[in-house]
Amino acid sequence: MSCKGHHNAPPAPEPDGLELVSAGVLPRTPLRYTLAKGTTTTLTIDITSRVAAGELGSTSPPVHVALDVSVLGVLSDRMQLASTIRSLAAPGDDPTATHIDTVGSAFAGLTIVAALSPDGTISDVDTKGTAGFDAMAGIDKAAVAQVASAFRQLAMPLPSAPVGIGAIWKTTRAIAATPAVTATTTVELTGRSGSAISYVITSELHGADQTAVQDGTSVEIAHIAGSASGSGSVDLARLAVDLTQSAELHMDMTTGSDRTPMTMVQTLRVSSH
Repeated sequence: MSCKGHHNAPPAPEPDGLELVSAGVLPRTPLRYTLAKGTTTTLTIDITSRVAAGELGSTSPPVHVALDVSVLGVLSDRMQLASTIRSLAAPGDDPTATHIDTVGSAFAGLTIVAALSPDGTISDVDTKGTAGFDAMAGIDKAAVAQVASAFRQLAMPLPSAPVGIGAIWKTTRAIAATPAVTATTTVELTGRSGSAISYVITSELHGADQTAVQDGTSVEIAHIAGSASGSGSVDLARLAVDLTQSAELHMDMTTGSDRTPMTMVQTLRVSSH
């Protein structure tokens, strides 16, 4: 027998591209971003990269980025964020880092604005340039467009259903880069303390065959595949992120009749202050 008005409500749908694999152990509680207006967090991002083309290898200068993320306002369904780049530079005395330092001086003050939903979805991403940024060459502006796109990766998509320790979910995201790839990431919740959660992640990277233009020359890129793994934590009330992640991407690059296998290795470290 049943009574009208006492049916269980259907579960809330998961965010686009998210699949809850396991809800974890009891107790289970919802995970939501709950940033208050006026909250500001300083993040530092350190990137080291290495590229091997055939038997030749090279290491790119390390890149260090410092940025402030502030909450401008809070609505019922989203939080308005503004992220201002304080500095972008190549630490050390690497002679190949001159271009990074030059571009970094124009990046200082560049602001990326976006909306963050409680489930971790970032939307309405836009940039507000400085005079130096507006004067930059087109290739550098393209790089900034990639930085703005990468801002979407700052927040972690969260499942709608309540979860406990050991919960596992998968997300699929397109990453705007060269080459363009899609990442299918598996997240395992390993701990929770107050508004902070800790996790481990693994990702599989794949990309369709595509064409890129480098210095006016068309380059065919094929057989794009790779993986990434890491661990970290995030405070859902502050957007304070601490993460260490390593990624490796393989591909074949063909120019004319010359085909070269290429491997790109990158280490990413994000810390909050």
